[in-house]
Amino acid sequence: EDGRILDSLVRVTNAISSVRTVEPGDLYRLPPHSSKMEIPELDKDSLLLLIQSGAWIADLDKTMPLSKALYSAFNGLSPRSAKEILSLSRLEDISVADFRESMAETLADGILSFYQKIQSADIHLMTLYWDEQQQPVDFTVFPYQSLSRYRAQTLPLWQGLDLFYAQMDQANHMRNKTHDLRQTIHSNL
Repeated sequence: EDGRILDSLVRVTNAISSVRTVEPGDLYRLPPHSSKMEIPELDKDSLLLLIQSGAWIADLDKTMPLSKALYSAFNGLSPRSAKEILSLSRLEDISVADFRESMAETLADGILSFYQKIQSADIHLMTLYWDEQQQPVDFTVFPYQSLSRYRAQTLPLWQGLDLFYAQMDQANHMRNKTHDLRQTIHSNL
């Protein structure tokens, strides 16, 4: 009520961060601003000018995948989101060195399309993705074109999260058991 932290999943003490603590009773402060650019604050013309300028990739390793350049330069993007933007832009699997100014409008359209999909997504639903062995791959708040090779299942958010993490736990448990068994066999041979 007065801006004080009641509790947190992860407590950050002075020993962990000298910039910002997160402990019960502390006044809440926003995280420090990153040097990454904010896409939602840009209109299409500004975004296009920024992309065309090449300033967002100028200091990056030219062998870096363009998807990594996107989430390194722009705030709020995960590696999976950056890959989805490139899929929407039809610019998958290219490096920073392969990016040309002539691709800027296509990339800007892909970024804006991605953010439009986020804004229009039904936040009560999620899409789960499963591989051929029925193992969970990922989940998203709207269907991702870049994950179309996997079987997709749309579920209510909480049901989907429960199913996804239960399956992940089961898969990890099986991997651990298999590893333990292999270690036992190997040490007894």
